[in-house]
Amino acid sequence: GIDRYELGVGLYPGGSTLLPFTAAAPSGSAIELPSFLPAYRFHVTLRAIDAAGQSAYLSSGALWYDTTGPQVSEIRLTPDAQTPYRPGVAPHLRGDGFFVALW
Repeated sequence: GIDRYELGVGLYPGGSTLLPFTAAAPSGSAIELPSFLPAYRFHVTLRAIDAAGQSAYLSSGALWYDTTGPQVSEIRLTPDAQTPYRPGVAPHLRGDGFFVALW
């Protein structure tokens, strides 16, 4: 049977170059990711090790931090969120509310 679990973070599946493997609980664990990770695509790997020291692992797909903020290119303020708002022209709004959509 499985003796222990470990989590690591690396540049490739199965790797731990960015964060060495650390003990993980089978019921759930959390790891603090290094602050330099926004510069890299990385993989989180769960490694299972048996009493004989044999191991198997499961890795995530490529992950990355998205550090870009949202960009608003158009604001629509209409009864149906279909007709673009034109500055200087008041939109016709029904009395039961309106939609705001950001693109």
